[in-house]
Amino acid sequence: MIKNIIFDFGGVISRKTKYNKLSKSLSQFTPEEKKIIKAKIKKYARLCRIAKISDNEYFQKIKEELGLNEPLNKIKQDFYSSQKVNKKIIHLIKELKKDYKVFLLTNHMKGWFAYQNKKYKLNKIFNGIITSFDAGIAKPNTSIYKKLLNKYKLSPKECLFIDNLQKNLNPAKKLGMRVILYKPRMNLEKEVKK
Repeated sequence: MIKNIIFDFGGVISRKTKYNKLSKSLSQFTPEEKKIIKAKIKKYARLCRIAKISDNEYFQKIKEELGLNEPLNKIKQDFYSSQKVNKKIIHLIKELKKDYKVFLLTNHMKGWFAYQNKKYKLNKIFNGIITSFDAGIAKPNTSIYKKLLNKYKLSPKECLFIDNLQKNLNPAKKLGMRVILYKPRMNLEKEVKK
């Protein structure tokens, strides 16, 4: 019997939006240069998500790679505010919380998460939160799922995990959780009831 519902943040609770300034800045480069820069930015993002570099270091790297002139705080603010939550999903989580415990398991940058937590009161919505920057590891590493289970004393067989990436669902499934691959415009309430 399911007692706990675990949500991913990016792509499930939040709507994926393009970071427009980043896209505009990339347009000045050749396709080959774009590919190299995007790979570097992804590498820096992975390091930032597990607190190997700070948010400031991450944004400084972006600034340098793209040759941006704006102050670092402006770049950060533009980036942080580029993602909006899906209010229907937030409403669903609040409804589910009446009958289940709800948790957040997210790969996130520390400063960005602090911004979203303050704006959307995530710590009041969820019974518990595990972030990659606190854990020092990120999904799909099995250890982060175990950290959530151990910290909140959850049985995997009593958990449903919702993520928008199949690679993040696989470890949860192996541990014994039920899973839902979330897709935009999916009727998540209907899927959860199933």
